Amino acid sequence: MYIHIGQDISLLADWIIAVLDLDKATANSPDLRSYLLRAEQENRLQWLGPEIPRSIVVTVDRVYLSPVTCETLKNRFSQTYYRQALAKCHEA
Repeated sequence: MYIHIGQDISLLADWIIAVLDLDKATANSPDLRSYLLRAEQENRLQWLGPEIPRSIVVTVDRVYLSPVTCETLKNRFSQTYYRQALAKCHEA
């Protein structure tokens, strides 16, 4: 299943490693700020639109700065997970 993370980007749910609140996560973590800087230097950081980013979506090969809130993304992920589980139940 795919998760829409902003703009025209949808990712396979299995590719998503973490969804973080940008303000909370970067405020107290110099390691995360270093990680984001390194991802930018390696051209693995992608801004999703001109809006102020609200969340960080870490995948197996990229890092996205999304204008969609962390809570909204977590809800989308949860809904996708439950849809997959229900589909498996109906297959049986």
